[in-house]
Amino acid sequence: MKKICVIIPIYKPELNEEEAYSVKRTVQVLKQRDIFFVVPAHLDFSYYKNNYPDAKIEPFEDRFFKNIQAYSRLLLSKKFYKRFDKYEYMLIAQTDALILD
Repeated sequence: MKKICVIIPIYKPELNEEEAYSVKRTVQVLKQRDIFFVVPAHLDFSYYKNNYPDAKIEPFEDRFFKNIQAYSRLLLSKKFYKRFDKYEYMLIAQTDALILD
């Protein structure tokens, strides 16, 4: 079992300047970890593949990204955690947070 993965939830095709800084910092500080972008299944995630080539994309049903309540349902679902069950721990790094050293 791997120790830790980093989950970055994304719901739009590109990040604004502040979000991009947050994600860049997260990837920089936690580069030794497996990093996943959790995205709506039908999102064009080419921006993320181009800008963060080492991160993995993990799509979920679009309905989980419609609003905060739907996103909360995703985080409470067994299917969400099942996708990452080879890890002992996970850090969910929102794009409005800043990871420090």
